[in-house]
Amino acid sequence: MLWFIRYVLIDFRNDWADEYQRAYNWICQQVPYDKIREELLEAARIFVVNRFKVEDDAINEDESFKESIEIKDRIQSQGQGHNREIVEEHDSEEEAPIPNDEIIGIIRILIKNAKNLKKSDSWFTFSNPDPYVRIVDSARNEIVRTHVNHGTVNPKWNEVHLISAHGLGENISFEIYDENLFIADSPCGTYVLDTNILLKSEDPSKPIVGQLPLQIGKKQVRGHLNLEVQFFATVFN
Repeated sequence: MLWFIRYVLIDFRNDWADEYQRAYNWICQQVPYDKIREELLEAARIFVVNRFKVEDDAINEDESFKESIEIKDRIQSQGQGHNREIVEEHDSEEEAPIPNDEIIGIIRILIKNAKNLKKSDSWFTFSNPDPYVRIVDSARNEIVRTHVNHGTVNPKWNEVHLISAHGLGENISFEIYDENLFIADSPCGTYVLDTNILLKSEDPSKPIVGQLPLQIGKKQVRGHLNLEVQFFATVFN
């Protein structure tokens, strides 16, 4: 739990100590199912390793990590945030929203599969695609991507990822690409999730499951993406 609390309450906040015990209790109370709780913790571990370049050994060494986070001066010296690599895909006509540094919750995303994707339309690579999914935030930063399924229009990923939620008005894009060796990866379709649907729900922790249509630009394309999305608040009153 130490590295998860660090991600939620330290990497994005300086004043974390008063919330430490309450956060731990909240997670235990709100996620009663062992399997889901284990998935959340494992996905958080992978997210922290990939995003912040944290070594697995550092995460596993709970005692040494605990000693380090007890020194508040070290935490303050880390700053309030971390830079993520920005992947530019295309120019947007609208300005990206200014991100809010305060995390209000964690969005758990299960990327299940896609169905009936279009084949590669390039003369050089006309065949079944090698699809993967990029998860991109409102500022066009790539958060994470799935593994590649080779040679199929019906890929299966079954991957769980955690995305931090900073407030209303954020969009999360799920961009399916066909991996190519000799030319640029080609788009198979995108679905944009409006996080307001989750945050304004009467029970945001209840999973939303759907077969979601895909678009390239403003044009709908063949195929759909199967997701399961769930929101867990981390703001305490």
